[in-house]
Amino acid sequence: MYSTIIYLISGILFCVEISMRHHTESDSNKMSTVDYRVVDTIDDVNRNQWNNVVSQSETGTIFHRTPWLHAIEEGLGYNAKHVIVEKNGNPQAVFPNFISAVENPFDLPVNLDTTGLAQLSSVSPGFGGPVVVGSKESTLEALFEAVDSIQEWNIIAHRMRLLDAAHVQYAQMFRTHGYTPSLLYCRLWLRLDEYDRIREEMDSGRRKELRNAEEHDPEVRVESFSEETVDDFYTEYKKTIERVDGTLYPRSFFETLARTFEDRIRIFNAYVDGQPIGKHLCLCDTDQESLHYFFAGVDAEYFKYSGPAVLHDFAIKWALEHGYDVYDFGATSSNYQDGTFRYKQKFGANIEPVYEWEASRARLRWAAYKWARNAYVRNNA
Repeated sequence: MYSTIIYLISGILFCVEISMRHHTESDSNKMSTVDYRVVDTIDDVNRNQWNNVVSQSETGTIFHRTPWLHAIEEGLGYNAKHVIVEKNGNPQAVFPNFISAVENPFDLPVNLDTTGLAQLSSVSPGFGGPVVVGSKESTLEALFEAVDSIQEWNIIAHRMRLLDAAHVQYAQMFRTHGYTPSLLYCRLWLRLDEYDRIREEMDSGRRKELRNAEEHDPEVRVESFSEETVDDFYTEYKKTIERVDGTLYPRSFFETLARTFEDRIRIFNAYVDGQPIGKHLCLCDTDQESLHYFFAGVDAEYFKYSGPAVLHDFAIKWALEHGYDVYDFGATSSNYQDGTFRYKQKFGANIEPVYEWEASRARLRWAAYKWARNAYVRNNA
């Protein structure tokens, strides 16, 4: 019932919004000094050119690269609205986006998936935002002009989840285009220089846990991610997600990654007396010189061997040996009371905010959605 009401109200408000736009927008469209285009699949871009922009930009990450975007399209079935800005036929910026269900951060009494409402997201899973190598001012204007041109009736907002502080230089531009930031998440990371320093700066409890774990003489093996190893990893990953009631990505997502991104993924497998005690999937982000921990498969049965701590500790040493500058524990809730936050922090990790920027041209529907969400939260606090 709630879903049907939301669906009908959304349709009415969409018609009102379109009418308002016709009255407020000039008949002559803005003209950028560069050209942009929006593509419905990453298969429609020149992948070498796209990835070259990612490599050259200070904000480019592994999550902007075409294999990751392809895995989201093919493995998760998300519809894409990727933006490319060009000057004289040469890419100056790229901006990956997907149409996905509206995020429901609270236990609202409605399944938003059934309402038909959607958001434009850059990027989930992972991190997105604009990647620029040309003139920032004209290029960013073209990027956001392109986003504004995406007017699917059910899209009520555009959300960007940005990886690091390099994007802060665009904050004023984001605000000018109606975006507002939120700080629901943060990321924890370690600067990689000397292992002895890193170990010394860990929480005393974490050091003790690792010493106790070493008494079991754990062995960690490193594997590339291939179609042959997907099943083994996915089995453990699925059990872990079901235990913590997290977001379970389908096997098809990992199978696509294994086919197209094998060289950028490493699986760390921990064993005690030949018995597997846990697995971590890490992304080799050479654009950010970072080894990025992203997925885990650790059965609670083997917690007595401190599998997660052993895997992180080994991955830190492996990243050091392979020339990475950062070990990234990934995003977590910006809440010191959160167990995952506290666990990662005890490795001596630095805390950095993860900014999410939101904007909407569907002002009436977006305002109605936020009002309903906030009212529900207030009444159920």
